[in-house]
Amino acid sequence: MGAAACSAQTMLNSTLQLDASSGIHNMKNGTAAQDAVTYSQLVSVGTTTPPSYKVIVMNASNGNYIAEFSTGAAIYTGTNASRAIIYGLNNLTSGRNYKERILLKGEFYCGQELNPLSYTIFDLSEGRIEATANPGEGEHGLIRLNANVHDVDFVGGIFDNGAGVAHNLLSMTGTNYNVNLNGCSFIQDSTLAHGGINIYGQYVNIDQCNFTNIWIVNLFCAHGRVTKSTFIDMYDSPISMGCTVRSAIHDNYVGQCYMESPHANFAIDITDGISNVTVRDTTIKCTGQKGIMIHSSAHSLAPENVTIDNVQIFNGVGAEVDSYGVAVSSYYPPAWSSGILIENCLITGMGTGIGLWDADNVDIIGNDIYDNTYAGIITNALAKNSFRNRYIDNTIHTSVSTLQNYGMVWSVSGAYRTTNSLLSGNFVYGHSTNILQYDASHVTNCHSSGDNLDETTWF
Repeated sequence: MGAAACSAQTMLNSTLQLDASSGIHNMKNGTAAQDAVTYSQLVSVGTTTPPSYKVIVMNASNGNYIAEFSTGAAIYTGTNASRAIIYGLNNLTSGRNYKERILLKGEFYCGQELNPLSYTIFDLSEGRIEATANPGEGEHGLIRLNANVHDVDFVGGIFDNGAGVAHNLLSMTGTNYNVNLNGCSFIQDSTLAHGGINIYGQYVNIDQCNFTNIWIVNLFCAHGRVTKSTFIDMYDSPISMGCTVRSAIHDNYVGQCYMESPHANFAIDITDGISNVTVRDTTIKCTGQKGIMIHSSAHSLAPENVTIDNVQIFNGVGAEVDSYGVAVSSYYPPAWSSGILIENCLITGMGTGIGLWDADNVDIIGNDIYDNTYAGIITNALAKNSFRNRYIDNTIHTSVSTLQNYGMVWSVSGAYRTTNSLLSGNFVYGHSTNILQYDASHVTNCHSSGDNLDETTWF
């Protein structure tokens, strides 16, 4: 390399800044018009570090959209944003078995469905896509992963459904796997039954994402993880997990999330066919009927092995009597939801903290349940026996003197019983009635040990 070239490279390095996360080279103290220095321009002055993207698609701010390779070779120039992105996606290396990045820079108004292929990094960290039309009904929408597409990353940016024109913002099929969403925001102008996120397949990670005003996030997958994400003003449940196929949904995790959804009946809906689910370290501002609902419609599909750990659930607008922090229900006998653990949770300001309906094998351990309008814990045997439940080391109390409420309520109907259950180490105090048994003769073979129930009799 000659002295002139070395001098040019030195000068270039002093004025260029490489953003390693996006691969975009921007002039220091420059303007937007100076963006997107191409790889060929860099190489001409001796720089050999390529950008991190294979293809870049840009809004040129003059009505045109530009797609080009990192070398500067043109792919598309025109006024159709969807076409620019589609051409860019289609010009990533065909048949690749390694990930390539397409970088989208600026605002894009799209009326056609976008279909990333396997081994694609869809990088919107410097951009925004707004849907302007719905390309189809059902599972279709703004972005869809077709059958057998895998190893796709969505990075950053805003996916905007505008006035709710697209049925879904993101859809997957049951054959997708190894899909990651990191730092993305999914929004629409108003809360409507549109703009859903349908996650099917397996090994799907959602991290540090925001969901606002959209319809629902259906986590219908195996080995799904949702972490450090926020859900605000959702039309339906922020997260729904359930399927009529027992083996399809299992081993899912929700952690360190925040949910505030006044329109939703349930913040987290755990229903048919699911097993091995954990919700941990999450805060729910519950203005719907229930914070977390665990329920089933058939015995063969009853949820199994569900853990709710260190979750804070509180009411944001004033407690309704029929609102519940956590509800475990088997309305359709003999559909027992079993292997349920609710531990270390704080539940306050609801109608009832925890409600069990005809439940089997539920452990309620070490929770702080206080200042709920009607009751701390309700156990019902309304359609069949409620049995083999354990209530251990819970603190259930009220500090608001105007609340006429109960600590623990045992309710039965007809010949059904609450039976074979254990209470140990619970501290129940401050309520107008700490323990209420609607029919004590139907609460049988239940044992209390070391409980401070502030009552003269128990069982």
